[in-house]
Amino acid sequence: MKRTLILSILLFASTAHAQEVDTESDLFKILGWTTYGVMAGDVISTQYGLSRGFVEANPLQRNTAVRVSSHVAVAVLANHATARLHDAGHRKTALWMRVAIVAGYGYVTAMNLRRY
Repeated sequence: MKRTLILSILLFASTAHAQEVDTESDLFKILGWTTYGVMAGDVISTQYGLSRGFVEANPLQRNTAVRVSSHVAVAVLANHATARLHDAGHRKTALWMRVAIVAGYGYVTAMNLRRY
């Protein structure tokens, strides 16, 4: 229920702001910061599961330092790539990419929490 509500808000809010093409919209900036939040949520929910006896399915992510640093790197690179895309004039594409990133990692976090 919460996941559906969040996705609906993101989808409807982004269509209202998708026509602001001159500068980065507030929604675009908020989605950039939200990317860090959902990545942190994934790391925290994974760590919580590991502390309760679950095992990380991805062998490359079993080391805590690798898991945290890769999530930080992905968030930074995703925001940088979408900002460059936005600056190149592909504003709607950049906005929808940020929506997809936030929705995707939000879904992963929700599935992690659902299992515990």
